[in-house]
Amino acid sequence: MKPARKNTDVLLFLGKVLLWMPVSFALWYFAAPGIMFITAHIADWLLTLIAGHAIQEIKPAGREIMVVSQFGDHEFPVKAMNYAYSFPFFLALVLASPDSLLGKVKKYALGIVPLFLVAIWGVCFGALGVLAFYSGQEVAQQLHTTPTIRLVISLGFQLGKLIIPPLTPIVLWLYVYRDYAGKLVPRLLRPVH
Repeated sequence: MKPARKNTDVLLFLGKVLLWMPVSFALWYFAAPGIMFITAHIADWLLTLIAGHAIQEIKPAGREIMVVSQFGDHEFPVKAMNYAYSFPFFLALVLASPDSLLGKVKKYALGIVPLFLVAIWGVCFGALGVLAFYSGQEVAQQLHTTPTIRLVISLGFQLGKLIIPPLTPIVLWLYVYRDYAGKLVPRLLRPVH
């Protein structure tokens, strides 16, 4: 296949992804309370296990997640949608790929657990970040964090908001559609010798 044809195929695929984005984001918006419900309950279990001295409860609140800290019943929202946009991004990539409807459903289902892990990561580090950096000096002192722990929280927060959510859908798509991706961009998945 000529290079010009390959470039056209890539541009056509990217155009399809862009066309599917509004649909997938609309579906995600309406599915968000369910996603937040699952994310909140797993994050609640995880943060209570890891940081029970700081977190009393994490509970779903529509499209947000409420965090109740142990420090004077201090309650604050975590905008969990900021960490869960991997769901519609991956859906748009899957819908734009050549496959049967059943094949697309199966491939999207393979990504559900990693997509939830991304959202849970973001919520956990988002909650810890609010407590460590934005809840006032009193709360920060009661957390008893070291400079290293604060650095880890900051790094986890930034990764969970800026890096992991956009990269995860791409990596998942490259995995579940590796044959198609290899045809689309042959040099991308060629073995290194």
